Amino acid sequence: FTPFTIDEIMKHIATYKFNGLSPSPQVEMKLCTQEEDPIQGNNFIASAIGPNGIRRQCEFKSFMSIVDPRYQTPSRDTHPNWKAEPFAKHANVVNMQAIIPGENCSIDEQTIGFQGK
Repeated sequence: FTPFTIDEIMKHIATYKFNGLSPSPQVEMKLCTQEEDPIQGNNFIASAIGPNGIRRQCEFKSFMSIVDPRYQTPSRDTHPNWKAEPFAKHANVVNMQAIIPGENCSIDEQTIGFQGK
């Protein structure tokens, strides 16, 4: 195991953000080139993370923790996204500061990927 650098951590977090915009069944599919996986692969992400990307993504996923371990884990029925909630809240704050929509901005529900049942 090689410790993650700050740059590498940011790349893996960006991969999760990209997967939120263009969902794949598994995040690791984004790390393949389009020659390896023509549907879910992404050449930009594969080249940014490097040739050992899938293994490093699995390591990152295993060791990533964004919650305080001193708190008791709540029930999944009442808090299904408990582990990711601090990250999601931070992303909402940062995105609101980074994006300033123009005067004539509209969003069609068809541009947002459907993830319901």
